Amino acid sequence: MGFLALVACFLANGLRAASLPENGLAGARFGAFAATDLEIADYAENSLEPEAVWKIKSVSPEHRRLGFFSVKLLPIMVVRDVQLDFISPNPQTNWLDAFRCEWVPVAKRSAFEWRDFQVFFPQEKTPRLQAKRVYPVARAGALIARLEDLTLQAGSRPLHLSRAEVRAEGRAGVLAWTENSATIRWDLFSGQLTTNTVTQGTQNEKP
Repeated sequence: MGFLALVACFLANGLRAASLPENGLAGARFGAFAATDLEIADYAENSLEPEAVWKIKSVSPEHRRLGFFSVKLLPIMVVRDVQLDFISPNPQTNWLDAFRCEWVPVAKRSAFEWRDFQVFFPQEKTPRLQAKRVYPVARAGALIARLEDLTLQAGSRPLHLSRAEVRAEGRAGVLAWTENSATIRWDLFSGQLTTNTVTQGTQNEKP
């Protein structure tokens, strides 16, 4: 499993490895491999041109910390510096598939996290979405992943949140969170914020 499953999942979903390190397959068990500087291109069906590129600085195991102690019996697989660069402003690929890849066995998904996740769109120097930690959810229906300590670009100012969820809703997924007993949704591609039935304009709305 692990890195082998990661590559297999990406290939199965139409994502092709653009750059994989020679030492990437250092092992197939949960705690027995490490990989660095990965680039995986995301292609739409029947397309020869990538619509997005995933860049991953490293994948490696570490021990979960409880207070000041490192517990070897609680290993955690950490994916660091995950960056998604959309080449097309309106990609036809499903970027949510990457969250559902079996990078590690499903039974151990709770011991698996991304750290420092960013999403960039063409001609944008500031990430439209960034999160300190991401916890993919395996086989959980509409819920794709949980994000913590995140910032998204909504309107003329960044919006900082402690928690939000990536959900398989709309054209290609939305972020959702609760505020003052109301559920707020933000579309990554249109940039629209929706609170109940009231839609607020964002940076992509024409004046």
